[in-house]
Amino acid sequence: MAKAKSAATKKSKKDSVASEVVVKDEPKSGVMDNSLMDRYKSMGGAGTENATQADHQVPMIYIAQTNSPCVDSSEDAYIEGIEIGDLYDTVNKEAIKEGLRIIPCDFRVRVLEWTPRDEGGGLVAIHDDRAILQKADDKDDRGRPMMDGHLLVETAEWVVLAEVSPGKYRQFMIPMASSNFRCSRTLMTMVGDYSPDWWDVVGQAPPSFLCSYMLTTEKRENKDGKWRAFTVVRGSECTGDEASRGELLHKLAKAGSLEEVGREDEGTNDSTLASPDGEQKFDDDGQPVPF
Repeated sequence: MAKAKSAATKKSKKDSVASEVVVKDEPKSGVMDNSLMDRYKSMGGAGTENATQADHQVPMIYIAQTNSPCVDSSEDAYIEGIEIGDLYDTVNKEAIKEGLRIIPCDFRVRVLEWTPRDEGGGLVAIHDDRAILQKADDKDDRGRPMMDGHLLVETAEWVVLAEVSPGKYRQFMIPMASSNFRCSRTLMTMVGDYSPDWWDVVGQAPPSFLCSYMLTTEKRENKDGKWRAFTVVRGSECTGDEASRGELLHKLAKAGSLEEVGREDEGTNDSTLASPDGEQKFDDDGQPVPF
């Protein structure tokens, strides 16, 4: 009996120790050992080594207007908490309240071919050569060029690296058509005029991704109504890390390795909407406005 009791006691102690070990080693939620943090920092990119940029999506940035579906709570495209004049991200469906610090990495102007809204809307084709405008064979009732029954909309597109929160970056494409061409021209002028103190290359402008800019929206109005448009001011010089990120995004854009997503069609793009009465209104530059 004594031996049996002693064996049972030993077994009980062994189980208790094992139990203590299991409980002790069980990780706590949200807590990671410093040594593991250092280990995983040295494994950056693990798990996605075979992914290319084509496996990622590049969201679009638009402006919430009074007639944008994203501000209507009854619409599928509604974004919680968004207000007129906010920027918004078409993929993450997030409202951007305080503007966006952007680093321009690539620029191009393309002609987007759309099915008219009254025929269902939708993107038909994207033309890299602006000469396609010369093939327009008609105009719609608002004076916009058409080809084979489709609208041709000249669109400036900026590929940017944006700081969405301190130290956190995302890549976006910002299409600027119609009344937003003014902002595109302003940004291009600022990019062309900027030169850091250390830049001494004669006859060449520095890369666009050496300086950041602040993108927000502003109210505009004329005798026909009010709307919101992009506006931009120069920001700060980029850090070395930001410039390196911008250089990479520039190379990817030039290689055609960016898959754009979330482009809103002519019927919902806030820069090309017509007024409810069907008559297109224009800003002081002669560009269509979204009402």
